Amino acid sequence: MPVTDESGRFINRPYRVEDISIKNSNGFPAVSIIGRHYRRTFYDDQVTERLVPLPIVQTTANNTERGAAVIFQQGAATNTRITVAITNYTTGAKFRKVQIASNNNFTSNLVEFVHSAENEVGLILTNALTSERDTNLSSAETKFVRVAHSTNGVKFGAWSNVLEIGYPNAGGAGGTGGDTFPPSGGGEGTGGGSGGGHIYPVQPIVN
Repeated sequence: MPVTDESGRFINRPYRVEDISIKNSNGFPAVSIIGRHYRRTFYDDQVTERLVPLPIVQTTANNTERGAAVIFQQGAATNTRITVAITNYTTGAKFRKVQIASNNNFTSNLVEFVHSAENEVGLILTNALTSERDTNLSSAETKFVRVAHSTNGVKFGAWSNVLEIGYPNAGGAGGTGGDTFPPSGGGEGTGGGSGGGHIYPVQPIVN
């Protein structure tokens, strides 16, 4: 509500009323208002436009993101970080299921999580993810990654190819290299690292 008070020297100052009390003492009504004050700039047409994230929730609508994405390593692996690029999915995909494991059957040391586009620019899933580690840094380590996409967050489409990635040891040996574009196969690199990693056949999704 707008508030005007000559003693306070303000006119039509906007407040959000949080509490109000009315008293009638000795025939003179008195009104007390407790409110939250907002700056006038909040109501100015010149306020800078900004992105307000909207919640994306799981729905019962049919999943239309059924195709298999293609993933490949982007850039050479470091001792603690590997970037995986993702292609072949649509802007309609709002959820991404990611699995990372120690074997290509995803039965050993499996880590699974679902990433939502809720806080992404334009509500579109990013085209890359990072895999990081903070233990066993003195040794080389191999991991396997795959992703699947969904428009409803309940049912997911086909799994992507399975990508083998490798962290080098503390001396830089044993890590996988990276591809600028989706690779056709592994191939060995130089300097102690292999090429883009091995690409395994697409496997059916397990909902």
